[in-house]
Amino acid sequence: MCLSDVPLHTYKKENHRTVKGNNCLGEFTLWLLHAQKMQDDTWESHAYRCPICMQIFSEECTTNMTPLIVCPNIHTVCRNCCNTLKDQQRGGVDAKCPQCRVDVWKNEVLNREKIYFLTKSMLACGSCSNDTPMSCSTARQHARECAENHITCPLLNNDVILSRCTQGMNISALWEHCQKFHILEGAPGTMQIRAQQTEDNHNKGTLTATILLSVGFDKNSYFFFTITTDKKSYNMCLHLTKEMPRDGTDPHDPRHSAADTVENPSIFFILRRFFPELEISFGTILMSLEVGSICGMLLQIPAVVSSYEDTTMLKNMQVHARCKKIVQVPLSLLRQMITSAETSREAQNAPEDTSKLKIAISLQIYFSES
Repeated sequence: MCLSDVPLHTYKKENHRTVKGNNCLGEFTLWLLHAQKMQDDTWESHAYRCPICMQIFSEECTTNMTPLIVCPNIHTVCRNCCNTLKDQQRGGVDAKCPQCRVDVWKNEVLNREKIYFLTKSMLACGSCSNDTPMSCSTARQHARECAENHITCPLLNNDVILSRCTQGMNISALWEHCQKFHILEGAPGTMQIRAQQTEDNHNKGTLTATILLSVGFDKNSYFFFTITTDKKSYNMCLHLTKEMPRDGTDPHDPRHSAADTVENPSIFFILRRFFPELEISFGTILMSLEVGSICGMLLQIPAVVSSYEDTTMLKNMQVHARCKKIVQVPLSLLRQMITSAETSREAQNAPEDTSKLKIAISLQIYFSES
């Protein structure tokens, strides 16, 4: 028996919070928590993980991984996945609980019993051979670099609405999954890049890798590459994706109604790694964009995101937080670059639709190995 099996009649709602419904509930809950701990003695158990993103819940009440009750059957998901469900609800889709398929609650309800249990638990990883008992916060940090930790693919499907891929796997299998299902038709295969030592005397030991791409923007593109050094190979991906309207149609489709258009639509550039963070220390990462023969810009990529940071979550962050993770270029700026490019002889026949625009991308990555 687990917490999600406790019937609703043992709870009362008050000010959008769950409270004890009778005097016996406290003793029953403690007994239940103890029995659950004895039965599920590692952080691998489903009792400690969100059933959607498969990551360990947080014992803190204000994080994206805080456990929230989403339906009358006390089924629980993390706050991040709960917000995704509610976004679907606001978009006119009937959001359903991922476990029992009933309508999700509109109000936020903390699962306080699960939070209490998380604060008291000292358990082994369960995914790998590390049998050291860990607190919830330590287990969450360990899980981010554990090669056998469970994960849901963080990439997007190339469907009409750019839905999130829902395939679950061990993180060690993610690269193979992406190679099989996320290399789009007509896209180049995985590029092999050889890292070079920098010649800067002030940065001895620093390596650099250069990736050159010619991109025809559609709405979603992946470019996978492997950087090889004398020690090891590192798998990475540059992801380009458009900000899509609420109805899922292409914002540049002439049939698209102005009422549904995203305000100030943009193209997102996301650089992702498929290896533990401790293996490489990244320095400056520069990206140049060239449109036509005369227009271009030089940008700095602020971070290399991990396999645990899914694309939908990154795009939905507040602006100040999003700018610390990914690059966002307004389409209006690209249109201005197109207009300037059309003055050159080579660009006389350039298409007006930016979804057909050819852009040359150059990535310069500076890093050092551990």
